[in-house]
Amino acid sequence: MLEIISKGFPSEWLWQKYNNNFIQTITHAIGKKFNKQKNLFIDTTWFGPTFKTGAYEKALTYAGKIDNLFLYASVDPLYMSPPDYDQFIELMGKVNVFKIGNFDHSAYEFNFFAPVLAQEFLEYENEDLLLTKIKHKFINYNRKPRFHRVDLIKKILQHELDKFGLLTIGKPDPTYDLDPNNKLFLSLGEKAEDYVSAGHWHDLSQPDPTGIQHDVLSLHRLEYWQHHFLNVVGATMFYPTDDIFVSETQFKPILGLRPFVINGNTKTYQWLRDRGFKTFNHYFDFADLENNQSNRVHDEIIKVLHWVCKTDDHILLKMYNEMLPDLIHNQKHFYEYSKEQNNKVKTMFA
Repeated sequence: MLEIISKGFPSEWLWQKYNNNFIQTITHAIGKKFNKQKNLFIDTTWFGPTFKTGAYEKALTYAGKIDNLFLYASVDPLYMSPPDYDQFIELMGKVNVFKIGNFDHSAYEFNFFAPVLAQEFLEYENEDLLLTKIKHKFINYNRKPRFHRVDLIKKILQHELDKFGLLTIGKPDPTYDLDPNNKLFLSLGEKAEDYVSAGHWHDLSQPDPTGIQHDVLSLHRLEYWQHHFLNVVGATMFYPTDDIFVSETQFKPILGLRPFVINGNTKTYQWLRDRGFKTFNHYFDFADLENNQSNRVHDEIIKVLHWVCKTDDHILLKMYNEMLPDLIHNQKHFYEYSKEQNNKVKTMFA
C-alpha cells in the first residue's frame, strides 16, 4: 500500500510541474522497495495543524495503520514548529520516518530548486553580468514581507543606507510579519505581466497581494543587476534551528556572478561550502556573518553594508576582480550540483 497526500501549488505552475515529476519518480521507487508494507507519503507544502487544507487531518486518519511515513519537503520548507512536528510523529504511532528533500542531516536530502533553475533560468552572457561600473552598492530584493526581511529593511533605512542600493519589500501581511505597525512597501514599479516568463504564474486578473512580481527565473532587470556590487539575499528561513532551505534566492547571485551575504539561517554559508560552493565572508572579516545568534544577524549585515557604501568604487571593483575566479567557479559548479540533485531523485530508494 502507498498512499499519497499532496496539497501543493496549482498544477499549472512550473514549480508544481517539476514537483509532480519528482514525486512520481520517488513514490514509484518507494512502491517497489516497500511493496510489502503500508506506506504514507506526505508532500509537506502547506501541511500542518495551522493550515486549512485538510491534509493534516487526513494524515492522522492513518495513525497506527502504517509501517513507513515519508515526509517530502521540496518547494517549501517544513513549516511545522518543532513541538508540532514532535506531536504529529507521536500521534502517528510506531512508524519508520523517512525525511526527503529539505531536511538537515537526512540520507534523503536533496535540493529541489537547482535542477529546475538549471533548465528554466533565463540565460545570460557572462560579459553582460561582469561588474565594470557601480551604480548600486548593493541590492536587497524581497517579495513576501517575512519578519526578518522587514527588520533588515528597517535597519537599512534607519542607517540611511537605502540611498546607496536598491530595496524591495512586499506589502504588510500579518501572515509573515507580526508587527502591527509595519507600513513598509518598497517597489521598483514593475508590472507583473512583464514577469510571466520569469516566474510570475499568479492570475494576472487578480492583484498580487504583495504588490511585487514573482520573479524566480531571472536576475530581475539586467540594468540593475549588472551595476551592483553586493547581493543581500532575503532567505526564506531565518532561525538557526530551522532546517536549511536554499531556493532561487541563494542561487541567483551564484548564477549572476555576485558576492553575497544572507539575511537568513547563518548555517547556510557552511551548507554551501560543504557542497562545493565558495562564500565571501572572509572579505568582510570585521563582521561575524556566521554568528548563529539570530539577534545579531542584521547588525553584522549592517556593518558590511556600511563598509561597502563608504568604500570607493575603484576599491570595490578591484575586490570584485579578485573574487571573480570564485564567482565563475560558483556559476560552473551550480550546473554540476544540479545534475547531482537530479541523480539523487532518480536513484532514491533504488
